[in-house]
Amino acid sequence: MSEMPGSRAVALALAGRRIDAEGADTPRFPLSQVETVRRRLHDLFVGQQIGAIVRSAAYGADLVALEEAGKLGIRRRVVLPFAKERFRQTCRRPTRQLGRGL
Repeated sequence: MSEMPGSRAVALALAGRRIDAEGADTPRFPLSQVETVRRRLHDLFVGQQIGAIVRSAAYGADLVALEEAGKLGIRRRVVLPFAKERFRQTCRRPTRQLGRGL
């Protein structure tokens, strides 16, 4: 398969963290770090010429990556552990700031 110059051919599978619950004893991914993670993902996607990402859609780094990829026109695939309806019902989303456009 030949590629056109400047085309994106790199696919990336990512695993992320959920945003910490409010008052978490051990902070791992506090809500205050979302924009930092977004900027780093943006830089990674652009710098590595990512053409597609594969990941879950849990509240946290998953949604941040999916949203940023969408802004950049990167193809997105979501892998869920069970049916979409059940996932939406059980996925913890303390705020609706993330995932609005998905």
